[in-house]
Amino acid sequence: MTSTTNIQLSDGTFFGLGHPVLDIITEVSLEFLQRYDLQVNNVVLAEKVSKYDDLMNEILSNGNYKLNYSSGGSTQNTLKTINWLLGQDNLTICMGCIGQDDCGRKLEQQMKNCHYQKTSIAPTGVCLILITDQARSMITNLGAANHFTIDYLFNAHNWLSIEQAKIFYVPGYFIRTCSDAVRKLAEHSKETSKLFAFNLSAEYVCQKFGEDVINLLPFVDFLFGNEQEAKCFVQHHFKINKDADIIFMAKELQKMLTKNAETFVIITRGADSIILASTQGVKIFHVKRPLKIVDTIGCGDVFVGGFLAYRSLNRSIDDCINAACYCAYECLLQIGCQFPSISSFNDTKCYCNI
Repeated sequence: MTSTTNIQLSDGTFFGLGHPVLDIITEVSLEFLQRYDLQVNNVVLAEKVSKYDDLMNEILSNGNYKLNYSSGGSTQNTLKTINWLLGQDNLTICMGCIGQDDCGRKLEQQMKNCHYQKTSIAPTGVCLILITDQARSMITNLGAANHFTIDYLFNAHNWLSIEQAKIFYVPGYFIRTCSDAVRKLAEHSKETSKLFAFNLSAEYVCQKFGEDVINLLPFVDFLFGNEQEAKCFVQHHFKINKDADIIFMAKELQKMLTKNAETFVIITRGADSIILASTQGVKIFHVKRPLKIVDTIGCGDVFVGGFLAYRSLNRSIDDCINAACYCAYECLLQIGCQFPSISSFNDTKCYCNI
């Protein structure tokens, strides 16, 4: 892999904790979707699909489908963005739980430097991405990804990787799987003056696990989330009306980030402007968008990856937002969380404007 910067970072600079998922991408007919009661442009959990086992057997076993495999899950999407943008091998380490099966072995082939815990009680997490003419349907089964245990974090080899890392990232999804592990990483980052980034991830995380998130915020350097997640969180836990101004909400969230004098809340709003709140005030970034959007899946994950990648180079927050917007721009042109083979990022070109 060719570096796109003149700065060589240490191996294992980034450490991510999350749900490892194998993305399986294939083309199907509308008749296929109808046969399994699936909707176009929809995302559904496997447990909601009555004939999920039959569907998977047909896709994987009968040989009529061309299958493309890719590492997936929020954390892995973010980490592979970092590797792609910076063009350096071995920068990232991912930790999570997979099954002892063929999908797990494929996932290990897709992602480098993964410290996967392995379980025999559940299959590797899978996200099936079914492509029709102009749309896609997604079915997710987290499987083994839900079975991570904190003892694996304290394995001597794994903890050495944590001690060597400088930037940590965890999406909110993982709080419901192992909140103690998230807390331990956050505490370590504060004790060692390292960076800890966290993502609100989903409205259900903000509602059901809000207390866990609130307890985590004093350890957070960078808090990411989209507008709906931010509104949901402040409405449920700050008793702020959901119709309040999003800038006001961002300021209130930033007040909770008490780790040091340089903490940031970054709220994305789709094609609308990005809100960044810090102790210095609020900045608004207007986003460049492609003329034609192919798919939005993973866009938020790669935004975080681009931001953290450039922050590791000690670039300004404005530069980090621009790099994040570039990565999101490229992702919007692909099916699933994919990229061109090589990053063409030129940091003199603006993908957002203040």
